Amino acid sequence: MRRVLKVSTWIAICMILLITPFFIKARLKASTLEPNEPKSKFEVSTNLVKSQEKPTVRIPVLMYHDFVDNLNSHSNVKPIDFEKQLKYLKDCGYQTISDRDLTLYFEGKKNLPSKPIMITIDDGYQSNYDSAFPILKKLGMKATIFVIVNDVGKKPGFSRHFDWKQAKEMYDSGLVDIENHTFNLHYEIPHTSRRFLFFKKTTMVPVLTNKITVDGETETEAQYEKRVHDDLLLAKNLIEKHVGNHVDAIAYPYGVTNKTVMKIAAQIGMRYGFVIKNGISDIYDHDMQIDRISVSDNDTGASIVNKISQALAARPMRGTLPLPQ
Repeated sequence: MRRVLKVSTWIAICMILLITPFFIKARLKASTLEPNEPKSKFEVSTNLVKSQEKPTVRIPVLMYHDFVDNLNSHSNVKPIDFEKQLKYLKDCGYQTISDRDLTLYFEGKKNLPSKPIMITIDDGYQSNYDSAFPILKKLGMKATIFVIVNDVGKKPGFSRHFDWKQAKEMYDSGLVDIENHTFNLHYEIPHTSRRFLFFKKTTMVPVLTNKITVDGETETEAQYEKRVHDDLLLAKNLIEKHVGNHVDAIAYPYGVTNKTVMKIAAQIGMRYGFVIKNGISDIYDHDMQIDRISVSDNDTGASIVNKISQALAARPMRGTLPLPQ
């Protein structure tokens, strides 16, 4: 008899365990709005407020570097090709805007064209002034140049960089913004990581986003933050002193950033930060991770428009790093 009772008890417990999930699911369904049912006014108004607080706009941002006729480099675009590309974009209805135009839009002071696009140029090479600037003036198109401030007017490698007088001339034209590409943190340092047991691998990493090690001593977090802060602020101050514009944008060297860099950049007044993932971002005000599409030496106007179309169709996810508070 006891054996029968034990069996019956176990059967009852099993039945309860099987039925309970279905009961809970039914209760949840009953208490949840069906897809076709209207949302409450509170939910609608809440979503509306959120959209007003952080409006976004999808704008293609192109990235260039150098414009030389006799330079064999993937990042170099010959002047004649640059002009053809811009003419093609213009014929397709694209209108260039600056980061200042973007700010005025977010502040409700200016409308954007129906097909806005941003032209950005990194490093500040002499060819930006000698070749790209005359083409921009000829076509009446805008661009933003991110300069390595310590290299302004110098020839640190194979290519000379334009000087402050030329930078101011471009800015005064109303077509070119001069923005931050760090003072002197556009280079890489070796980083060694342990792969397996005693095997190690050394790679080159951006100095902006990594701590420096000297004689076996790695800088502390406080030292690293001070180095980044002092460099970015010095670059901003010098541009504003020599050019006269308000610097509020930074292009991270190699398109790489981290939470610390974004936080510091925002603290010193950077409103926009540009990375390189060859996509198109949903840009919002005070956005520190705006994606860009790299233009190479073999691109044409048609291939650029195709890159834009593919990026828009893909609608890439935002970066994994949150906006710094």
